[in-house]
Amino acid sequence: MASELFVDKITGKTGTSGGAPITLSGDTATLGTGVTFPAGHVLKVTHDTTQETNTMTESFVNYHELSFTLTSSSSDLFFIFTYEAHTGGSNEGHGLKVYRNNSATVTTSHTLVHNVNPTNSSGTLPMTGYHLSGSAHYSSYTHNFKDSLSGFSAGDTLYYGFFFRRRSNNNVVKIPPDEDQDGAFLTTITEVQK
Repeated sequence: MASELFVDKITGKTGTSGGAPITLSGDTATLGTGVTFPAGHVLKVTHDTTQETNTMTESFVNYHELSFTLTSSSSDLFFIFTYEAHTGGSNEGHGLKVYRNNSATVTTSHTLVHNVNPTNSSGTLPMTGYHLSGSAHYSSYTHNFKDSLSGFSAGDTLYYGFFFRRRSNNNVVKIPPDEDQDGAFLTTITEVQK
């Protein structure tokens, strides 16, 4: 016959009374804030779909902003960010940068976490998406990037601003575009234990 042990809480030998990292109730176990997960363990995943359309200017503008509340003080965030773009014609494109702040309203003076913009030969015009020649062009873009975090606590909320700009003034650029319905920003954020 198998043995069973019935308890309400489990505390380590050197732990404090009332500070149990594992609490039991019936057939349910709850892990407390003192539980440490192994490195690489997925702690939380969020997904956001935002339908809208924006016509780009020649300055980086925060067109999309999201928040994420941390579950650990020792984790990193991994992003999969997908969007559609409509470029109105030849010799036009766009750039993308992502910034982080610890309060709402993210600006370009905050922490830059993603900037993989190739530029033209003078280094001044972004070419993340670029349409060299021909008529209007529709494309889908996906960016995968990591925000290496430090100095934050479980429960802190971080805010991310997705800044876009048009490359030049040759043609209209819309991100996401609108046709019969607005296009979308699709964002998946995964929090992973360090």
